[in-house]
Amino acid sequence: MKKLLKILIVLLVLAAIAVGVKFFFFRNSAASEVGVPVSAPVTKLTLSTVISATGTLEPVDQVEVGTQVSGDIAEIFVDFNSKVKKGQVIAELDKSKLQSTLNQAEIALHSAEIDYQYKANTYQRILALSQSNSASAVDLEQAEYNMNAAKYALERSQNDVAQAKLNLSYATIKSPIDGVVLKRAVDVGQTVAASMSTPTLFVIAKDLKQMKVMADVDEADIGSVKKGQKVTFTVDAFQNETFTGKVQEVRLSPTTTSNVVTYTVVINAKNPKLRSHLHGGHQRQEPETQAPPRHDGHLYYRHQRSEKRPHHPGKGPKVQPCWRHRLCKARRTAATARCGRRRIPRSLAKRRKEKDKPPA
Repeated sequence: MKKLLKILIVLLVLAAIAVGVKFFFFRNSAASEVGVPVSAPVTKLTLSTVISATGTLEPVDQVEVGTQVSGDIAEIFVDFNSKVKKGQVIAELDKSKLQSTLNQAEIALHSAEIDYQYKANTYQRILALSQSNSASAVDLEQAEYNMNAAKYALERSQNDVAQAKLNLSYATIKSPIDGVVLKRAVDVGQTVAASMSTPTLFVIAKDLKQMKVMADVDEADIGSVKKGQKVTFTVDAFQNETFTGKVQEVRLSPTTTSNVVTYTVVINAKNPKLRSHLHGGHQRQEPETQAPPRHDGHLYYRHQRSEKRPHHPGKGPKVQPCWRHRLCKARRTAATARCGRRRIPRSLAKRRKEKDKPPA
């Protein structure tokens, strides 16, 4: 019993020593881990929920221009990024076949007019004879039938001419809106066939200042998206800039891709910078100054200075002669102390003059 009591007393003493060592030696490290409390004034901030999604940037109004008749592309008057007005001619098809169809319809119309006029006159004669009992009722009925048939044939020919003129007008492709050509899908000489479906020739955007983002939001986050909420987004073309917009529409129809359900959210955004990059920036090109060709047959350019330096005879450093004296030997003999804006020392001009003299 005494031995157990001694062991217990020794354990208590060791525990007290361990607690004391920890308190004195590890007090500073514990305080540093906790840190010093810092006080700050209370401020009011806005808590926002962030939803990450991807999408595409598209024009708000975009029209695909096609053709209702088949034929070969004869002329194209616009190209990519061309500005167009409503009703402006942007392309034309070959009109030879359509014009031939119109001519045939007009010929058939003239023939139907003559036939109707003849049968109408015949009906009037038989009607007058029938009133004096000189023609039978059967002849009168036959004449009336022929006149009505000719009348309907005339109306059909008139409709054929109108349809041929309409098809001929379809050969001239016009812009339906004011905007910018984003895509040109045809070239001159290419054949377009409008028998089964209308082919797309051009894609025109109405206004690139107003853009829309078609964002694909996951089904887990779509419940937090409401119409009118502010949105910030970035594009790959301008990675260091952030654009803003507002939610215009949350579409109810989902899209399933690889078992992932997403909803399309339409976001309206102003984008003047993207518009300028699509149309091409204005560039200022400096004009070049053309110099006469040297004797080696190559063309060189000489920079012209805008400022004029005053000339002081007898002063200034010695400079090399200008290109005029290096071109023609005849001018070397007539070199003077000054030529243009560059001065030649009189001693150098004299030596060159003696050097160019023909041998005796």
